[in-house]
Formats: sequence, C-alpha cells, structure tokens
Amino acid sequence: MDGMLDWKQGLEKAGGDARVYAQKLRAFMQLADASPAVVFAAIDRGDLQTARESVHEVRVLAEELGCSELAARGRDLELAVRAGADAQVLYGRYASAVPDTLCAIAGYLAG
Repeated sequence: MDGMLDWKQGLEKAGGDARVYAQKLRAFMQLADASPAVVFAAIDRGDLQTARESVHEVRVLAEELGCSELAARGRDLELAVRAGADAQVLYGRYASAVPDTLCAIAGYLAG
C-alpha cells in the first residue's frame, strides 16, 4: 500500500495543520467509500455525466490530500467516461484503488 497516501504532501496542502488534515481525510473517506457504487450505477444506467462528476470530485480531493494513486486512476476513468470509451477496465482499477487508499488513510489516522 506504499504510495497510496503521501501524508506529507497532503498535510502541506492543508497548511501544516494536522487536525485540519485529519478532518479532511475523514470526510474524504466517506465520499470515496461510496464512489465506486455511485459510478458503477451511473455507468450501468448510461448516466455518464453523473459517473464523470462523481469520479471528478473524488479525484480532485484525492490529489489535494496526497492520495496520488487514486487520483491517477480517477483521472484515467474520468477521461474515458468523458470520451464515451469502454471504461470497464479503468473502472475496476479505480474501484480497487479505493479500499487500498481508505486502508492507508485509516492507518495514518490511527497514528
């Protein structure tokens, strides 16, 4: 799970305030945890706009918090959905990065 959370980068972007960073991580965990199901359901019903928006929101926050692997997989999926390409493989990569990222965040928060 190395590389799933660069807490130094995320903490820096949070202004160096560990409390604020921890709050942002906790809020992000809820959003990211729900995202794969939201994206899958949206793609399944052909609602590519909702799928793209959901991935975009997670990707932007992942970048801000230092979750670069999830951000990269989200970027790939977002671009594929935007282009109307078959996103099945990219969705799988994105969905598998979420629990790994959440595990890394939980480890960080546990100290």
